[in-house]
Amino acid sequence: MSTKATTKVDAFKDAFYQTARNTPSSQKAQQEIKQVFMKPTKLVRACVFQEHHKFPATEAAAASKLLTGGDRALFTFMQVLGKQLGFKLYLTNVCYKVTGDMMTEHRQRGYGYRYGDYGFDYDVFGDDGPGNSDEEAENYSMEDAEEEGYSIEVKAVVDLDGMPVSLPKLDLDEANIVNGKLDSGKPDQKKFYYEDGHCGELVHLWNRTVLLIIPITSDVKAVTGDVLHYACHALQVSQSRSSSDKEKQLLAGLVRSCTNRAASLASGDQTSYGTVKVSVELSIRWKDVSTFLRVGQVCNLTTHTDALLDPEGFASVYRAFPAQWESLKEIFSKVVEHSSSNLTRGALLEKISAAAKGKKGVAAVTAWHKIQNGFILSNLKLLQPDEVEWLTGVVKKHDINFFRDILLPQLRNQPHEKKFWFPFIKALNWEKAGISTLEATEVISLCVRHVVDKTSAYPQKPYDPRDEDDVPKLLCRLLRGKVQW
Repeated sequence: MSTKATTKVDAFKDAFYQTARNTPSSQKAQQEIKQVFMKPTKLVRACVFQEHHKFPATEAAAASKLLTGGDRALFTFMQVLGKQLGFKLYLTNVCYKVTGDMMTEHRQRGYGYRYGDYGFDYDVFGDDGPGNSDEEAENYSMEDAEEEGYSIEVKAVVDLDGMPVSLPKLDLDEANIVNGKLDSGKPDQKKFYYEDGHCGELVHLWNRTVLLIIPITSDVKAVTGDVLHYACHALQVSQSRSSSDKEKQLLAGLVRSCTNRAASLASGDQTSYGTVKVSVELSIRWKDVSTFLRVGQVCNLTTHTDALLDPEGFASVYRAFPAQWESLKEIFSKVVEHSSSNLTRGALLEKISAAAKGKKGVAAVTAWHKIQNGFILSNLKLLQPDEVEWLTGVVKKHDINFFRDILLPQLRNQPHEKKFWFPFIKALNWEKAGISTLEATEVISLCVRHVVDKTSAYPQKPYDPRDEDDVPKLLCRLLRGKVQW
């Protein structure tokens, strides 16, 4: 930068600092600042706020409302000026980092061959590492640094509505700051990084909030950032009955964010749970099933159902769009295939069938229910203790041949878990009245044989009548009703 240009920038900084750092209330001060910004330039400028503000990722228009006092006054003035002159304003959190190379001192250790070598103890406790050396950051001053360096890291950028944006071409430098310094006051963090026996690196960090002022002619342009949390919240609280242009843009940004987060969404995290839930609400409110279908696809809904949407959520979609059965049927069938819970699969069938009663397409839903129920019973997932009641009900609805030929082979192939088998045998014993006597006896007998076959004939532990490992005796007591569960 030329000397002449530097002088102009410094003069601008002085004028701005004196008039706009707090409340630029006088007409003269406001006019001076306005004249400066009216001059054509591509330079991005940044005003440093007095306080560091953390902008919530979900609250629409809440970012600027968090500003108070002098920060609020400065923001309000620049907002009015921006509307008059046409430049864009963005609230930005940055981390200003100053580093300095330091000479260090170490404790001397013993001499002699028994120590392996001569010299000084560079790491007495063997725990030196980044931010964890024998030296503490408070013991050093940046004024004593051999060489200093600084960097500015942009942490987050939001527009004046609080929506996250990205500024790919932004290269923020101290020359962009127009009202003070990023490193004013005490550092928010001090760290010391040990490098070798004679030197280390001292690091001071300041967290700051700045107002970016970007002229229309600047090469720095904003693009939509990761709006997932923001869009979910904004769309959920809008309560609109039809989608506006802005809401369509938010939905598009939401889908993009989900696509970019494919890896984390594949794990079925809480973020994707909220996203799918919002898509259901929007589809019903806007009477547009495609919203649910789009979000469900990018969130891997069919393969991660258990973490993303419960059976009632799917049923609510069907109730809103019974005419879209062919599109929804494909999704529901994949959910039945991929869900890891037998209870969830069964509940989905029951709720969809209940929602279809009295509707025009009930016959198609009933036929689908029958096919999917057969698929579930022929492809059981790993059974859990809380599914004992459900499986007992299945046994009661079918004859002994179904149990022996369809259910039992699957049960035998599953990992042997006493926490499932004992309650299951007990439940069968209690439900004899609902099963013919001969069939109930055979079902229980087959289950007991399986448990005994899976149990070691020579347990290594001393005999204990209540020990679960003493399976045969415990089963006998269980069937006689002498064991309390």
